Amino acid sequence: MTHPIAPRTVIGTVEESVLVGVEAGDVWAAFAELERRAQWFRMPGTQETHVLDFRIGGEERLEAVFSAAERVERIDYRSRFLDLVPQERIVAATELRLDDVLRVVTLDAVELDSADDGTRIRLTQQYQSLHPVGDGRDDRGERRGGARFLLRRLALYLENTRQV
Repeated sequence: MTHPIAPRTVIGTVEESVLVGVEAGDVWAAFAELERRAQWFRMPGTQETHVLDFRIGGEERLEAVFSAAERVERIDYRSRFLDLVPQERIVAATELRLDDVLRVVTLDAVELDSADDGTRIRLTQQYQSLHPVGDGRDDRGERRGGARFLLRRLALYLENTRQV
């Protein structure tokens, strides 16, 4: 559900999930270890920085340069871990800047549920677009599409690296 709260601000929630054929510990490691995380979580364009301090109060930071429509854009992603329950839950507050302008802030919750055939990964993202495009429909679609894309990349990484 999405509610505009100001003429140039859009708030919404995205919920997506995926079932992967690996144990929760493997999913956790894909989030917690920079070497693994960098294989599936990246910004578009040329990555310049990726730092991960995976602990409560720790941060993740990515910086990239992206060329779009003959224009170079600088992307700055910063996330702070608020709650970590090993192999069960990750909660983080995230901000995304484009060319030094704060565009989106989110509260992200990732929940890992063991299943008979692997682990269900549930992502709930509460977002606020501070500079939406037009009436905000594009921003809503971008958030939903981004969540789906992220989970698909994670699932593909996990399936390709699982131990048989």
